[in-house]
Amino acid sequence: MSDTPPDRPVAVATPDAALDARLADVAKELASADQAFAPAARKAGGLVAAAHNAGVGSEAWLDAQTALADLDGIRAESTAALSTLDELAIGRARALEPAYPVLESLHHQAESQVASESAAIAGLQKQLPAT
Repeated sequence: MSDTPPDRPVAVATPDAALDARLADVAKELASADQAFAPAARKAGGLVAAAHNAGVGSEAWLDAQTALADLDGIRAESTAALSTLDELAIGRARALEPAYPVLESLHHQAESQVASESAAIAGLQKQLPAT
């Protein structure tokens, strides 16, 4: 008798057209947010640089804060897409369905995108005079 556990077959996800369609929609949402973030970050960077030596509450500071709020709004779109992917993954896990490679890949992409956007916003916020 061996103490080695028996080999268990690895579950393989079967194609799911409905899930694939939903994932395609989420991928579009992520791409849209990603495309909007870069130019908004450049704009915010310029406004933050202009406000760097301005006082808290100055017009330049307020403009920079508004631009950062716009970035937060875009990041919220990325975060919403990530939340949708979380819900889809949780649903599969609850149903004891195997991992779905496209879902896992897109989830990883969304996590990276949200982390990158968060880091960019935090970096810009650090450059502003504190309240």
